[in-house]
Amino acid sequence: MLFFYSTRKSSPDYQNKIRKSCKGDVKVHEFVNEGQYSLTQAYNQALDMCGDDEILVLGHDDIALPLGWDEQLKKIFETTDYGIIGAAGSASMGVNGVWWENRSDLAGIVSHEKMENNKLIKYDTFFSDNHDFVMDVCVVDGVFIALKKDRIKARFNENISGFHFYDVSFSLENFLKGVKVGVTTAFKVHHKSVGPISESWQKNRQVFLQEYGPYLPASCQPSISQIAVQKPVTLYPTKIGVIILTKDKIDYVKKCITSLIEKTNPVLSLNIVIGDTGSSSDSLNELRDFLNEEKPENISVRVYKLPKYNFSKNNNDIARDCFTDEELILFCNNDIELVNNALDLMVATYQSNRKNCGTVGCRLLYPNLRVQHAGIVMYGNKVGFRGVSHFGLKSYYSGKSKLTNTFIGSTGAFLLMKRADFEKLNGFNENTEECFEDVVLNIETRAILNKVNHYQGDAVCIHYESLTRNEDPQQMQRLQKDLQNVLIPKIIQHKNTVQKFFIITP
Repeated sequence: MLFFYSTRKSSPDYQNKIRKSCKGDVKVHEFVNEGQYSLTQAYNQALDMCGDDEILVLGHDDIALPLGWDEQLKKIFETTDYGIIGAAGSASMGVNGVWWENRSDLAGIVSHEKMENNKLIKYDTFFSDNHDFVMDVCVVDGVFIALKKDRIKARFNENISGFHFYDVSFSLENFLKGVKVGVTTAFKVHHKSVGPISESWQKNRQVFLQEYGPYLPASCQPSISQIAVQKPVTLYPTKIGVIILTKDKIDYVKKCITSLIEKTNPVLSLNIVIGDTGSSSDSLNELRDFLNEEKPENISVRVYKLPKYNFSKNNNDIARDCFTDEELILFCNNDIELVNNALDLMVATYQSNRKNCGTVGCRLLYPNLRVQHAGIVMYGNKVGFRGVSHFGLKSYYSGKSKLTNTFIGSTGAFLLMKRADFEKLNGFNENTEECFEDVVLNIETRAILNKVNHYQGDAVCIHYESLTRNEDPQQMQRLQKDLQNVLIPKIIQHKNTVQKFFIITP
């Protein structure tokens, strides 16, 4: 492995710091460059110095790396087919040529520092959350670029002069030619400066757009196997009541049930109740034919003849009438498809935290693999509540992929909790017409039962989004009514609990 950096002034101390951060055999080459070479020219010289199968690392002359970063990087190249790895980047590059423009597509974490009140403050810039997997991107930032020489298909474009856009032009051109480009958070790069947008940056942006504008916008999408893996867990036998509400949409119900059964460990005994809230006779016949073909003894259909759909009441009725000795209840939308052993991971979370476990949620993705839900976030300040949303919404990589209890809770689209706790809270709040009954349940689980709600980010499902809800133009009106009449009063009632989870806004 070769670590190469260009610098205006020689620094033996910096060379020694890089060497000391390495556990393996890494050659460090300092290239003194007082401006006579552009970075594209300098880095092409580095490529010429490199063996065909060698790893080349190109870093700024003001970065610090943690001990053993080289071994972690080597492992990535040995176990994957990535050609370029960066510390920060984006899954898209827009027509403006600004790689950080689309916040939802960013990846990576870079540490920075600044002076504040005569003190040196170190802080992290989170382009995404921290992940165990390499994040697919189409461009990387030049603060740290690692490459496997025999996997790249383009050199640095020397039409890009100076010290800007050498990085995105190189990574984008290789991406367009089929090279896999990724970002890792396996180790953190500390960058002692933050480059300003200068006149020379703007000038090089125009050159970049002249060269690569015809290929923009460019983008990539992560693979489902990359962001959701089957993880082995130890489970003890547990009875679980599963509630799936539906109105028509039988193809989604089939997909939901099939994935639930196929992806779940048989040691978990599932009693699945499908609550039908107004399907056509043809849909009901299709559903019954499916169940007859599969012959599952643990699935039943309960038909409701109600004037209107009500998520809370339907779930409460089934929980009360159909489950007697189940330890847990899983609330599952009909438009959910398990990607990995999501329920196993959620049950294992409960079993490991049995005494104080409240609700357990998971990471939900849209079909395009962007985050639909990665924990409920509540915005507020000392004055009060300002809004509610889902963490990482519509991003590829900002959603957490690990276990955490730092959220108020998780969405009711795929939510697990102890049946006895659900009964103690009298179930979902039936005053809601459209939304927020799950938020209220999570609040009350923490405030009344003093339980801890867990978000299990390793558990992943596709959520085809709200197919169980009525599709009418008055939906937003009902949502606002639930917000004002149900959610906000509950937040005020339990403000001492809720405010602990506020993301502070101005």
